[in-house]
Amino acid sequence: MRAWRLSPSGAGAMLRAVMLACLVMTLVSASPASPAERLVQAQAAYDELRFDQVLSLTPPPGEWQRFSRAQVVQALTLRALALASVKRFDDAAPLFRQVLALEPGFVLPDQFGPRVRTLVAEAKDAAARAGTLGLSMEGGALTVQGLGSGLVESVTLSWRAAGAPGSVTVPAAARLEAPWPASGRVEAWGVVLGPGQSVVATWGSAETPNVLGSEPVMAAPVASERGLGGSGVVGLVLGGAGLVAVGVGAALLAEAGRPAQVLAGATRDAEGRITSLTQRDAFALEAAAQRSFDVGQVLLIAGGVAVAAGVTLFIVDRVQVSAGPGSVSLTVPLDAQFGLAGTRR
Repeated sequence: MRAWRLSPSGAGAMLRAVMLACLVMTLVSASPASPAERLVQAQAAYDELRFDQVLSLTPPPGEWQRFSRAQVVQALTLRALALASVKRFDDAAPLFRQVLALEPGFVLPDQFGPRVRTLVAEAKDAAARAGTLGLSMEGGALTVQGLGSGLVESVTLSWRAAGAPGSVTVPAAARLEAPWPASGRVEAWGVVLGPGQSVVATWGSAETPNVLGSEPVMAAPVASERGLGGSGVVGLVLGGAGLVAVGVGAALLAEAGRPAQVLAGATRDAEGRITSLTQRDAFALEAAAQRSFDVGQVLLIAGGVAVAAGVTLFIVDRVQVSAGPGSVSLTVPLDAQFGLAGTRR
């Protein structure tokens, strides 16, 4: 078996290489992790129920260097849940309020008991009174909601007007005057910034901006020609049936007066007694007249109701509502020559 021996120079070179490798590994392990990396480590610690490590790893607000909104929510949520898990309820309460100011739909995990659930319910009520953190346009000025959460530091507003872009960052305030031109079409968006220039809320984006200062031009209402709809056909049928019923009812009412005519033309004897009709015939004639009167009256009323309903259905079928700038127009095109129109402002 052949033995290998290192010369003194070769042994020294190998020793130096090993020491250099150990030094590099020591420096790498000793270099601090970035806040984003620590946030990932904190999430892993929470998943393993190591709550003390969660509290030491989760970056505080001063280290949220350009965190995204999702990272801000994650950092606040991890710290609040870890504090609640170790029964530091007074410290967890303001963090839960901040979480709910960002995410009103936050749901507490199932493993927490009544004490923490009461804490979150109180925080949710306080966050609702303070308002969900966000940015909106009201009355020509920008309103910043959720200032009381303690997460808002500044607002960056960007816009495009007449093809020229613009951007400005201003301290947060409840009301901010719009920095873009007061007239003309403007595409605007904004970012609400928190500690470390982290993003805590957005208002539109460069890809989907808010379009301001322009209103769509709406064409004047035009009555289009169209055929009858279902209600119009039903209206015509119902109206026609109603007219027929009114005609039949009127005829029956006229028939109800026949007994008086028959009696007036009947033959009488010297004492004035009717001789051309028997008492039985007179009774039958009177009964028939009463039936005609009753049926005719019913048909007349029902026919009138049917005619009114038919006319209503026909008009409803023909109504056309058109919206114009600052007005709503109502048009009833009964035919090509006649129409009924009205406008409400």
